Amino acid sequence: ACSSCPAGRTDEDGDPSTPCVTCEPGFYATAAVSGACPSCPAGTFAAASETESLEECEACQEGQFAANGSAVCTFCASGHADLDLDPSTDCEECSAGTYAGCGETICNVCEAGQVDHDLDPTTPCQVCLPGQYYWTEEGASTSSCIQCEAGRADEDVDSTTPCAECGLDTFSPAGSVQCTACAPGFADEDAR
Repeated sequence: ACSSCPAGRTDEDGDPSTPCVTCEPGFYATAAVSGACPSCPAGTFAAASETESLEECEACQEGQFAANGSAVCTFCASGHADLDLDPSTDCEECSAGTYAGCGETICNVCEAGQVDHDLDPTTPCQVCLPGQYYWTEEGASTSSCIQCEAGRADEDVDSTTPCAECGLDTFSPAGSVQCTACAPGFADEDAR
């Protein structure tokens, strides 16, 4: 007498003379199924072969993605984020001026005083160096670190504030963090 295929296996070709076929990871079959093993739906996975029911397809977490028939959940790659918090949809690419590490659910905007130096959302934002100030052009989505001009200094070493102008009888080269007093007998006639 013929017997039905057990759960986790299927009669793929409908021929009773051939053996039941094991469902691969990412697929399942209840008892007595014929045809191809159904796939675990997007956003779920089955790591083992011979998964016996849809309920055994495990849900992925936020920050991950799985297509139909997945054996594993894949973390969103650096520069991408699970913005809709739905592991059944693709992770979205972050824009320049933002950063997302592996498995992120948001694209982090570079904080004041930090810049996306290479316009690559896979690399972290970088802090402006002493002697520089942070500048964003109106309407732009990215910022720049601008070196203090000669005659100005980043005296508070805070890139979120503008460079201070050097006072009378002091000077500074470009990129300075302090204004230097002129030597005795010398004057800074151009106030730079």
